[in-house]
Amino acid sequence: MHSQFDLSLWNRRMIAYGVERQKIFVLGFAVSQNATSHRIHLEARSSAQQVLASRHTPQPDEAAPTPGCDRRPS
Repeated sequence: MHSQFDLSLWNRRMIAYGVERQKIFVLGFAVSQNATSHRIHLEARSSAQQVLASRHTPQPDEAAPTPGCDRRPS
């Protein structure tokens, strides 16, 4: 996270003057990074759940037999 923070600085300098403004800038950076990471995590989890759901969907040839039809191929 430190390297991302350094890269976000304009010309490697803090754009806020004063300690309080610098604290707000750093806090805003941390919150935005956390929100971005959370969104990426949710999207990845959603994609994984969709893949798992598609794998467990019965295919037409794997469908349950018709009730009352106990014939097996000979």
